[in-house]
Amino acid sequence: MAATTLMSPPPQQPLTELGSANMMDMDLELAATTPQEKPSKKRKSELNGEASKKKKREAVPGTPSSKHCHQCHQSRDVFLECTYLTTRGKKTDRCGKLFCQDCLKRRYDEDTTAILAAGRPKDFNKLLGHVHTEPYVWLCPICRKICNCAPHRKQYGLPPTGFLTSFAKEQGLSVAQLLQDPNAVEAARLAKEKRDAARKEKAKAPGKDKDKEVADGGAEKEKKEKKEKKDTEKKKPAEKKEKVDKSATEKGKDKVTSNPILKPSKSASEKKKDDKPKMLASAAPVVIKPFVKQPKYVSDPEFEFIGISYPLEVIEKRLRVREFLLRFEKLMYKLPPKYFRTINDPNSEWTDLTYRNLITNLLAIVQADANQLMNGDMVYEAIDNIKKVTADSPDVWNILKNLLETVYEAEDLKIDCAEEDGKLNVIMLVMHLALQSSVIRAMIEDDGEKERERHKSSIAQTKRLKSDWEQTRGELQKERLLLKPGDRTDWDDRYASAFNAHKKLVARVEEKEWFSSRKTSARNTPLGIDIKGNTYWLFTQRDKREEDWGQWIVVQKNPTLPHPSGTLPSDEPANPLDDASSLPDAPEEDDEEIAKARIWYAVEGASNIRHLAKWIRYQTDLYFFKKANESAAFAATPPDTPRKKKKEEVMPDTPSRQLMVEVRMPHRTASPKLTPEELVTKENTEAFYSQLLKVAGFMELNGESEKLI
Repeated sequence: MAATTLMSPPPQQPLTELGSANMMDMDLELAATTPQEKPSKKRKSELNGEASKKKKREAVPGTPSSKHCHQCHQSRDVFLECTYLTTRGKKTDRCGKLFCQDCLKRRYDEDTTAILAAGRPKDFNKLLGHVHTEPYVWLCPICRKICNCAPHRKQYGLPPTGFLTSFAKEQGLSVAQLLQDPNAVEAARLAKEKRDAARKEKAKAPGKDKDKEVADGGAEKEKKEKKEKKDTEKKKPAEKKEKVDKSATEKGKDKVTSNPILKPSKSASEKKKDDKPKMLASAAPVVIKPFVKQPKYVSDPEFEFIGISYPLEVIEKRLRVREFLLRFEKLMYKLPPKYFRTINDPNSEWTDLTYRNLITNLLAIVQADANQLMNGDMVYEAIDNIKKVTADSPDVWNILKNLLETVYEAEDLKIDCAEEDGKLNVIMLVMHLALQSSVIRAMIEDDGEKERERHKSSIAQTKRLKSDWEQTRGELQKERLLLKPGDRTDWDDRYASAFNAHKKLVARVEEKEWFSSRKTSARNTPLGIDIKGNTYWLFTQRDKREEDWGQWIVVQKNPTLPHPSGTLPSDEPANPLDDASSLPDAPEEDDEEIAKARIWYAVEGASNIRHLAKWIRYQTDLYFFKKANESAAFAATPPDTPRKKKKEEVMPDTPSRQLMVEVRMPHRTASPKLTPEELVTKENTEAFYSQLLKVAGFMELNGESEKLI
């Protein structure tokens, strides 16, 4: 049987060998007669196949080419893969993000060898939520929400870091240390813009002058001549090709123009005549877009005005007396309960009997002082004499001032006790003496010790509840593994109810400690201040079941604002179909001035407090967003254009505004010279926001417990 041989087709000759002068002429004629077709996408890909293969990054040997670092997009030798388990819907998968050794060290200051050497932790709680197949446990920067790559920083509302290596070297720091400073990225961006601008100016600058060339000598001329020779040598083969092409094209043009049908159009010839150098218009100044993300709009919260029947100074001093009384209620046990209820409301009527009983109880604390700031016999005699006279007699205040003359100077006691403000000033002097007594000092130390023990007990209870939950959670997860995917709806409901019950138990423990610590705090300080200058207070609450100033978030409005929100709320427009008798009366002329003179407002309810927290954060973000826009627009304006100065608005000095300027706020923590914009930052706003959310959660639990009662 003869062996069959497979004949291969003859090799195709290259295109260059088949070409000739006649073929070239024919191609030129076809190009002139028919429009030239663009190469198809498939042909482009075939032509650029070799170039695209060269552009691909070559993986480091020993590593699979499919795995690349999330930060630098390179394939390296040493990777760390995230072991955290993420749940999406009903699927639980491993995060699996990869970070190389160099990026972790340079961008996050984490040592890969130390993480691998640490191995798996012995504590079972630290292993929860991680895969069990790896010999280490590691949470990647993405799961920790600290990833500083450009897409994730944009997702967090932050500007991209860019190339910080050169800027870090200039500052003498590492990139990881530089990223810890929030202002460093912006500084690096501005430095890069300056460098780019300097490069552009150098590129636009004209060549060297002739004088400089002469001064430099003949060395530079020799270099230029050598370069020109090299350029001419390189251009020689290109010029030959151009000559061949020109001769071929001229032949083609002669053939085209000889045919009257194939003459070029007039529009093409006109275009050739009009091909003159045109002056380009100067580009408009580029507006630098801010990297601050525009915040989502949050409507104004419900600020309820607290009506007061006394001047602002009287209400503020009564609030101080109220806080002192509720803080040291155990030492004021001789004060009848009805006077406690009266003093608990600073807007109520404080009768002469209320003041007399308050004075005698305060003097009793001073009398029991072991340090003997005042003579005990004199104090006892003053208490006895005050009890003997009637409550509305001026002798009550005269006896008290005579007693205080042994401690205070006479100028401090020139107080008119006929007015409410004068009575409160004298009582605050007695309160100051009582605060210096050994009795109150001992009570503060005792309460501090009890508070520490209560805090330890709260931590122990929270740990116990969390350990119980982890045990329950582990049992539920084991049970879930045995179920089919279609039978897990009941399991999901049981898991959610168990988790919510655990959260409520932990919140109850925290709420109990929080409520007790409110009474034992050394001093009542504001919760915080917003970007508009409003101060927020959470006063002491005497009883959970009583409605008082401690049940609300009390807002002390910035005196320069007409309303805590910044603008007076507009009334709802009246419906023309309504009856005229049901419409409200026309506002009086001084309604706006009365509204502007109001200082105290309240925000009540857990939902309203949460909305208030979101509004405060929104106002802060909006301020910094506008500030970033202004700085970007300021940087984009050319230096020649004069920048407009803002006109300072001079507000008229109305009587109510003069009164608001004269009012001093109690317990002001910051210097009044500083503006709210200088005091408020994003960091303390976030702390204030989380604190308000905690207060809302505790108040919500308090409301649920009241419903059960």
